Order: sequence, then structure tokens, then C-alpha cells
Amino acid sequence: WCVFRMSVLDFMRQGLWNQYSLVLLGPPKTGKTPAAESIASMLAQGLQELAEDPYYIKVGTVESLKSVSRRFVAGVPVIFDDITPGSDKGSRAGMQWNDLKHLTNITKKGQGSENLDARNSDITIPEQCPRIFTSNALTVSSWMPGMIDCSSFDPAGVRATFVGNDANLE
Repeated sequence: WCVFRMSVLDFMRQGLWNQYSLVLLGPPKTGKTPAAESIASMLAQGLQELAEDPYYIKVGTVESLKSVSRRFVAGVPVIFDDITPGSDKGSRAGMQWNDLKHLTNITKKGQGSENLDARNSDITIPEQCPRIFTSNALTVSSWMPGMIDCSSFDPAGVRATFVGNDANLE
């Protein structure tokens, strides 16, 4: 569970959309949603190059994926707009870590799908579906409590935490 800061250009060009979810955080009215839509559109065009009309899916809640399930196939990017998984939604508690793992884990071609627990029935997210999240949360830990943005840590300091446990070092 690491947070990496990278440029959107690197995210797109290096194909990191196939390994990581993109989370755009910031105050309201700063262009997160239009940026997410542009990125999703570019990914859709590349992933669905044989399709007559490439598309992406944009939802405001995880449960709303059920309503678009027939259009939810491999290679379709998904924008989760204004989603803060750690926050309560009405009477429903915020997501647990395991749920967030399934929501953000992007499976590569041939690795199968991810299933999410949802009200009344599970939601299946097909393989190779890039995920982009926007949120008005200002920090990673306010987006999902307990998550730490380690990208600002000194690499030497992070390595020092693994002294004596070389299996964790690259």
C-alpha cells in the first residue's frame, strides 16, 4: 500500500494505468473531473482502438457500477468522481481496506476480474480497466484513513526501516 507521485504524462506513456489507479485530490473547482475525463478518453481510445465509438464510464458511487454492468467490459476506463472511500455515505460506513484493495487493484489481461462487495450483490470489475478517482480530500490520509503518502519520505530513511530484513529491499 504505497502512494506514488508521478506526472500524468508518465502515468500514460509508461502504461502505469495497467498497474496503478490514479487518484486526483484537491479542493473543489480545480479541474480534477475534466482532467480525469480527458485521461479516461485517451485511455479508451488506445484500449478500444477497434471499437467504433470508444467510451469510458463515470460513476459517483461504487454501487452505481451495477447500473452500467452491461457496458462494463475489459478495456473500459472508469472514473470514480468525487469518491472518498474512507468517508461515511449516509448511514453506510466508509470502505474497509480490503474493499479499497479490490476497488483499486487493476488486473492485467489474463489475470481475471476483481469482485467488490456491494448491497444485495457483488460488482465484478473486468480485467484491464484503468481506474481514476477524484476527491475533494486534500491529503491521502483524509482520502483513506491510515494510508500514508510515503513519496515524500527520504528513500534512505525508508530503507533504514527494513534493516535486517533484506527480503523487503529491491
